[in-house]
Amino acid sequence: MSIPLKTDFATRIMNAAIAYDTGVATPATEASHTDRIVELESQIAALAGEKKETDMRAMERYKNMLHATRHAERVELALEREKEDKLDSELKAVRCFRGLKQRIASLETDLAKAQGLGTSDAQFQELQTANTRLQAELAQEKEAKTQVQNTLKHIHAKFEVDKQQIKQQSKQEYEKIIDAKEKQGKADLAHQLAAATQRRTKEHEAARQEIECLKQQIQKLQQALDWHKGQLQPQPVLHAGAQGSPIAAGIHAGFPLSTQQSPSQVRDQSRKRRRLNSTGHSYEKENAGRTQTVIPIPCDTSSTIPTLDPTRQPAAVSSK
Repeated sequence: MSIPLKTDFATRIMNAAIAYDTGVATPATEASHTDRIVELESQIAALAGEKKETDMRAMERYKNMLHATRHAERVELALEREKEDKLDSELKAVRCFRGLKQRIASLETDLAKAQGLGTSDAQFQELQTANTRLQAELAQEKEAKTQVQNTLKHIHAKFEVDKQQIKQQSKQEYEKIIDAKEKQGKADLAHQLAAATQRRTKEHEAARQEIECLKQQIQKLQQALDWHKGQLQPQPVLHAGAQGSPIAAGIHAGFPLSTQQSPSQVRDQSRKRRRLNSTGHSYEKENAGRTQTVIPIPCDTSSTIPTLDPTRQPAAVSSK
């Protein structure tokens, strides 16, 4: 703060200057001149000290302003990197969504084929329900990602507005407000990202488990259909005793029979057929009055079933 000069002191300086110019010098005037010079020197020293303090305060404010500006630039760079990461995550999610959609379409086609070849209506309805639920979960995931992106845009816009307001405020409060806003923004962003990440993780896990279940069911149905196709292929029928190598016909094709069996025994054995249910598992039915054993297909990811070989012929049923 500058020290204002007094009016009487300025008047005395002017009078001393006029007296010095006119050449009039008295002892009283010389003493007053000396006192004035001493007083002026003291005031000059005080003004120099004040100027030095003012310069130091100005440098300190300028330094604080530079630090705040650099801090704001670093925050902007962090937000840009975060935005790029979110865009990459969104692209990956979109690609995953498209891949799942194509896979769902393929599964629907396979289901239609399986239904046309004899798949039960109940299984088809279950698969259709699972497909609908998966579509709804994927739509919810896409909506959640859109909400996260809009939230990030809103946070960035709010940060820009707050930054402009902070620049118009005093320089001493600039750094404090920037730190508070940055901490608040990071806390809000971390909370929202944690919630969105947890929700996406749960949805991805549920979708993955559902897809694995669908894959296993389709694989089992495909194996059953392949086995059916192998059973429906015509087998060469050779009469017993023909050309010295008797071979049974029908389901016993490829298994040599003993030469001691009579033609009636061969016919009795050929009448017994191995019956299959809609899922490809077999059960035997010798008489109409006996009970039938059907093995259903579980929809459990940990369960396994033996692989059916289409080229394998069923074992011959021995006659009692």
